Amino acid sequence: MLLEVTAKAAQQVRYQAKQNRMEGMPLRIAAKRNPDGTVHYGMGFDDTGRDDDTSFQSAGIDVVISPMSLDLLNDTVLDYVQMEDGKYEFIFLNPNDPKIHLNLGIAYKKINEMGKANFHFQYARRLNSKMFAPAD
Repeated sequence: MLLEVTAKAAQQVRYQAKQNRMEGMPLRIAAKRNPDGTVHYGMGFDDTGRDDDTSFQSAGIDVVISPMSLDLLNDTVLDYVQMEDGKYEFIFLNPNDPKIHLNLGIAYKKINEMGKANFHFQYARRLNSKMFAPAD
């Protein structure tokens, strides 16, 4: 699996596309390794695809990723979750990001006990991935 968009994230992406009159444009997702080894994420709608992009669909969303981001985004999940303060945000759950990698062993054990949504909630605050204004 390259990258998975959850149903909740897909719903929010579609909402944002409609709000911004960008329906029909693919979602470009990018990742870059920071000097400390963590991963910085970016995403937005893109109407200027390039020949070397990887294009695919996940949860009905057309996604494009540049070759430079492919390895960093392998096995990543894009989700849209409620944070502790009650606000909703996009998060990236990425086994290639050391912010999560150190906790994956414990997290995968907890995921069976807590359920996927609680796992996302618990680890979401570790990720910096605010890209769109949330829907009201």
